[in-house]
This record gives sequence, C-alpha cells and structure tokens, in this order.
Amino acid sequence: MNYLNSVRLLSSLEFYSKIFSLFKRHFPILVPLWSSSGIVSLTNALSIFLLVAKTPKYIFASYAIAQAITFLVNVWTDGGVSSAIQVLAAQDENNKAHFETYKKESLNVSVRLILIMGLLLWVIIFLFHYKGKFFEKIPLTLINAFFLVGLLQSRQSFCLSFLYALGKFNHYSWLQTFSPIFRLFCLIIILYFFCFSVSLMTLFCIDFISYGLGWLLCGYFLNKIENRLSSKNINNIIITQNIRNELWKFVFPSLQSSVLLSIAHWSGTLFGALFATDTVVAIYSIFQRCNQIILLAFGPLNNYIGRKLRLIHAITERFFKAKKYLFFIAIIDILFSILLYGVYILANKYYHHYIFEYPNTFIIFLFSAYFGIIYCAMDTILSAWGKATHRFFSSWISAGKILFFSFIQPKTAALLFLIDGSFVVLIDIIFLLIFISFKQKEIKTV
Repeated sequence: MNYLNSVRLLSSLEFYSKIFSLFKRHFPILVPLWSSSGIVSLTNALSIFLLVAKTPKYIFASYAIAQAITFLVNVWTDGGVSSAIQVLAAQDENNKAHFETYKKESLNVSVRLILIMGLLLWVIIFLFHYKGKFFEKIPLTLINAFFLVGLLQSRQSFCLSFLYALGKFNHYSWLQTFSPIFRLFCLIIILYFFCFSVSLMTLFCIDFISYGLGWLLCGYFLNKIENRLSSKNINNIIITQNIRNELWKFVFPSLQSSVLLSIAHWSGTLFGALFATDTVVAIYSIFQRCNQIILLAFGPLNNYIGRKLRLIHAITERFFKAKKYLFFIAIIDILFSILLYGVYILANKYYHHYIFEYPNTFIIFLFSAYFGIIYCAMDTILSAWGKATHRFFSSWISAGKILFFSFIQPKTAALLFLIDGSFVVLIDIIFLLIFISFKQKEIKTV
C-alpha cells in the first residue's frame, strides 16, 4: 500500500512539474498575446455597448449590416492567405530569403484575390441592397464606403500574419490593439464630449481612420523588421517553387472555405435584414458580437498552439499534444459558457435593456458558440499538418445553412442561432473523424 501511495505521489509530482515547466516556458510569450487579445476584446465590447446604449436601434442595426459587409470583404479578399502565412511561413531562424519569398508569392496571390473576389462580392452585395427589406434603407454610397474599410482590414491582417510567423509576438500584440483602441477613443469623444447624434457616416469615418492608420503602422514595422533579417545561402529557385506550390495547395481550399464560411457566418444578419425586423437584426448581431469577443479571447492561445504544432515534426507527438489541447478547450469552454449565462441573468435583474429580455435565445446562442470554439480548435489542429482539405467539407456543409435560411425564412433570433449551432455540430463531428484518421494513417505507415 505504501508503495502504491509513493508511486501515486511521484506521478502527481511529475505531472505538476510538467505543468509548471510548460507554464514557465510558454507563459512569457502568451502574456503579450493574451493581454493584447484582452484589450481588443474589451475595447470592441465597450464600443458595441456604447453604440447599443447611445444610438437608436435603427442606427445600430444598420451598422451591424455595414460591419457584416466589412467582414465579408476582409475575408473574401484575403482568401485564407493570412492564415496560410501564419502557419506555413512559421520559422525559428528567421531567414530573410525565406521571408521575402513568402512575402512575394503571398502578395501575388493576394492581389489576384482582391481584384477577382472583390468584384464578385460587390455584385452580390448590390443585389442584396436591391432586394433586401431592411438592407435597402442603407445608401449604396455608405455600403461602398464600408467595403473600403474591409479592404483596409484585409491588408492589416496580411502584415500582422508575417509578424506572427516570424515570432515577433510583441509587435503583433500591440499593433493589433491600435485600431480597436483608437475607434473606442473616437466614439467616447463624440458621444460624451460633443454629445451629438451618431450617424452611419460618422461610424464609417471612425472605422476608416482607425483601420487605415492601423494598416500603415503594421506595414511600417514589418518593413523595419524585414531589413534586420539575415540572409542565408539557399537555392532560391527550388525554395520559390516549393513555397509557391505549398501556398496554392493551402490557399485554394481555404479560399473556398473563406467564401462559404463567411457567408454562412453572417447569413443570419443578412437574411435577418431580408426577412425580419430591426429588433431581430439587433439582437442577433449583439449576441454575435459577444461570440466574436469570445473568439478574440480564445484566438491567441489557438494561434500559438497551431504554430507550435506545426513546428513539431514527429507526427505521433503532434497528435498526442493536439489531443490534450482539444480536451482542455472542451472543458474550459463549458465553464466559460456557464459563467456567461450567470452574468446575463445577473445583468437582467439590474439593467433594463432589450438585449436582456431573451434568456432562452441566449442559451441557444451559448450552445452555438460552444461548438464554434471547438470548430476553431479543430481547424487549427488539422491545419498544423500543412493541409486545408478539411475546409472543403466544412465550407460546403455551411453552405447548406444558407439554403435553410432561404427556405425557412427565419423571423426570430432564436431560430437563427439554432440553425447555426446544428450545422457547427455536424462539422465538428466530421473534423474529429478526420483528426482520428491522421493517427490511423500514422499507425499503418509504421
């Protein structure tokens, strides 16, 4: 019995020793990433809460639709290039020739996507504006203006992804906080010091200046860091060809995934604008903003783990660590969802606002958000194998949600979230099966 107790004590000590070792090694890097993500989450939340509290429901609903346009432009014109850079261009030695080749090839792909996908998306948005019940109330000039903001966000993400791939986490962290902080600062000045009513044009000006300055800063520091990198003797022709092939193999499925998933993600807001009232658009959009804040808080850890998994060459070790990460996220996300529901119920008792009048809808939203986090974790894990073919499955399944919205024509936020959650669960199951297949293939090759 004493022997068994000593063995258990030893195993416990080894476990806590490993935990402390991992904490000590990765915590200094994760601190700036989490801190910046927390700042981004907090500033975005405060900006949304200020707009909800200080602007009429119609203005907020219009801004929600405008932000949906901005998001779609950002994702479509990026086409998965930034996520490809963040994964594929990751390197510890920071070779300048390697960096410049990735930058050149990525820029070529990115320019083509901006021209082709940007034009296609503008046509789709114009049709929504022409046919939409609530959409048509927003002037086409402002729709084009927010389209431009999306392009600025796409260029900013492009620069940030290279900083992340190079391991420049401090630069990456504070640069991604600039635009949200600047936007919040402008909103506070306008709402509390000038005290005039905020229009959609005012909100566009704030977004345009915030993300325009953010892009300029990111580009400046990226060029500055690039000049400090050291070059090594490598075969540029072979490296360039390999990088070009690897990039296209990753971007091609990612592009399809980006297009379909972005439409699926914002289809609730867009179809709400087609079939529902401004109240439904506002409730759905506010809860979705909460979901984005959750993802922003979760994002630094997810991206960091993805980069670390990519750098692990032993497939068995990569699979084992990915499995532990997935289990950790599943447990933490449950606890976080319970906490959020408690905060919502508590806020309902002390604050009288229309967003706190839908507790059942909020439960359905938490269900959808939980499996959305699992989806993001699984996508990062599968991408660490240098492949993006799993995104074919997720994108086409999500496209089915668009058909559901078209046929059902949902008029409540609860039904919108219920459809969202059901499709995410199905995708998570498929991702899990693909992940298990990676291990089975490894066993067969041994």
